[in-house]
Amino acid sequence: MKQSRPGQGFPCYLGSDKSGPPRPETEPVPPFARMISMRRVPFARHALWCVLVVALIPMSIGWGDGAWTTLFFATFTDVPDGPGDGLTFSTDVGILETVTENGAPFPAVAPLSGIYDERLILTDKEGKNKVGFGVYARCRYEALRATGLAFDVTLLKPSTSFVAEVTDTSGVDISISIRRGQITVNGEPQTTSTRVAVPYNVQILMYPSDSGPDIFVVTVREIETGVVVGEWSGQIPGGMDPVTGLLLMKSGESPGALWLDKIIIAHGEE
Repeated sequence: MKQSRPGQGFPCYLGSDKSGPPRPETEPVPPFARMISMRRVPFARHALWCVLVVALIPMSIGWGDGAWTTLFFATFTDVPDGPGDGLTFSTDVGILETVTENGAPFPAVAPLSGIYDERLILTDKEGKNKVGFGVYARCRYEALRATGLAFDVTLLKPSTSFVAEVTDTSGVDISISIRRGQITVNGEPQTTSTRVAVPYNVQILMYPSDSGPDIFVVTVREIETGVVVGEWSGQIPGGMDPVTGLLLMKSGESPGALWLDKIIIAHGEE
């Protein structure tokens, strides 16, 4: 059975605090300056990366290599540093809405969150928050066919808890969480784990079946090394309905901070 659809359209207003982002807490890790310099690539390469993501996900599991249509796309390239307008963050395609777990104003919950060095940081208010907050990547229209989703995430503190949920017109299709490095997919703990300050790419493929259950595939890969740390597949609980977006949340269960980058949602052509 699907989970109920997460709250969307919470009242969100953002303050003017432009304090800088936190640094990773543990050493040794990939130098933070190196992480920043690695992502300074021209927009054309960002666009090419996104095209390749939506093309290679279905090919990698044999679904097909037909055309894909982008429904949401955000790289934060050339976006000025700062907290945004309180309701949304800049995107190339679609809408990226701010959300909080209890409907509180976004600046009261996460005044230090915003765009820094062309990435989106979600960080607690002085590390004392108990309320989850994040963003909802809303498709420009519903994904009606096979759907590919991808995003980059870097957890900056060991205590950071992160949740990603793929939503459709009737609820939550896929849920991925990382709590103190432990990866869980649709409520099932996995044997692999993540490391602090290491950037990961998460790819999700969902596709309907004419002769059996609708299927999902989740792949988590280290960006710097290309190493796949885990790949999981299974049936989509309750079947696949039109996908509406992707919820990316920093959980309020423990203090923490994380980077988000290169968020994309696309669906295949008939």
